[in-house]
Amino acid sequence: MGEGNVQILNSTSAQFECNCSHEKFLNAIKGLGEAEIHSMIKEDHGAEAVCHFCGNKYQYSESELEDLLETMK
Repeated sequence: MGEGNVQILNSTSAQFECNCSHEKFLNAIKGLGEAEIHSMIKEDHGAEAVCHFCGNKYQYSESELEDLLETMK
């Protein structure tokens, strides 16, 4: 390849932005099924989810998981 005329039209800074949320992880927990959610309530008294992209931690209380189970009926 030879040298050519290269013209930079514009430039922008690259940045990382994660779109994780409390609600998105709650939907993921919902996908685990009722038995697993009951186990989280009984054994762990709640749940914690950690985003592997940005490291944000989301806490879910027993009552929040119980409410989730109600929506699954």
